Amino acid sequence: NFGYGPASEVKRRFLTLWNTYRFFVQYANLDGVDPTKVDPAAERELMDHWLLSRMQILVRDVEQALSTYHLPPAVRAMEDFFDDLSNWYVRLNRRRFWKSDNDSDKAVAYQTLHEALVTVVKVLAPFLPFLAEELYQNLVRSVDSDAPQSVHHCEFPQSRVDLIDEGLMADMDLAKQVVSLGRSARTDSGLKVRQPLARVLVWTRDGETEALDRLEGLILQELNVKSLAFVDAPESLMTRKVLPDFRNLGRKYGKRVPKIQKAIAGLDGEAAASHLESQGFLAIDLDGESVELTPDEVRVETEALAELAIAEDDAIVVAVDTGLNDELADEGLAREFVHTVQNLRKASGLDVADRIEMVYDGSGRLEKALE
Repeated sequence: NFGYGPASEVKRRFLTLWNTYRFFVQYANLDGVDPTKVDPAAERELMDHWLLSRMQILVRDVEQALSTYHLPPAVRAMEDFFDDLSNWYVRLNRRRFWKSDNDSDKAVAYQTLHEALVTVVKVLAPFLPFLAEELYQNLVRSVDSDAPQSVHHCEFPQSRVDLIDEGLMADMDLAKQVVSLGRSARTDSGLKVRQPLARVLVWTRDGETEALDRLEGLILQELNVKSLAFVDAPESLMTRKVLPDFRNLGRKYGKRVPKIQKAIAGLDGEAAASHLESQGFLAIDLDGESVELTPDEVRVETEALAELAIAEDDAIVVAVDTGLNDELADEGLAREFVHTVQNLRKASGLDVADRIEMVYDGSGRLEKALE
């Protein structure tokens, strides 16, 4: 399957890696970073440890796939890593690269990202030899003349099991799941991501609050909310009710469907939903006869409590508080202003390092928000 469509899709996937590479080169040049000078005393942040652990898993999975000449799993592993590198690590750490102080934390971020990029280039070399060579020459040879002349002269990376932190990987996967559900809830509410919200409320079936507490800062940053709280039961976030599936019921019960609908409407919604989940059926009284309705004959519908927007899967419910006070609304306006200015910078062809002067004409709420 090849052609302009499939080729464009492949290009789009690898642009994720290229944009991460470009981000590193752009800011490393601005800050005059030498990635070969590693401070052994510098401490890595939790996200740095996660990326290094994630990188070792990539090397392990690709190596295993290549050893059996099974290429699709290797390609999928690389694409998943590109996404984690760009849309999770870099996005959550941008402020470490952007801050004006060239402190040890900033240096560690550069070192970690450089190490990840160089490793992924070596993993990528058998698949995309010319792209890998292009990145290798700039990332490695331009700063280390003693390095092998080509990426294809390098040894294939070896996975270091001692750097794989399974607990951290599981915690981060859970945090990513909460963030994904939180974004869905925000989208359903119609509120832009740039609008700060007061809180996010989470219920997990397995009570995994410790893991989420550990990564609270990342979750708050990604969802643009001020606080994270946990609830003991999903019922404190939403109400549930059971509704008839008329198409399936009609085939079996015919003219009795209206009576079934009335019987279902008279049930306690939460109790009925819980019984259906635990027992696999819903019992109703139909003209003195006990009838058991199956899950394909009824459906459970959830409705968020006032000023909450929710998203859920089998084990997690995430709710964002959509209520806005003046302070939150002002902050949302200010962020929209920043977004507009960034777009103007881009449209004007300004360099990322250019310092600019801004003039705005606004009054009332906007002026208050900007102040």
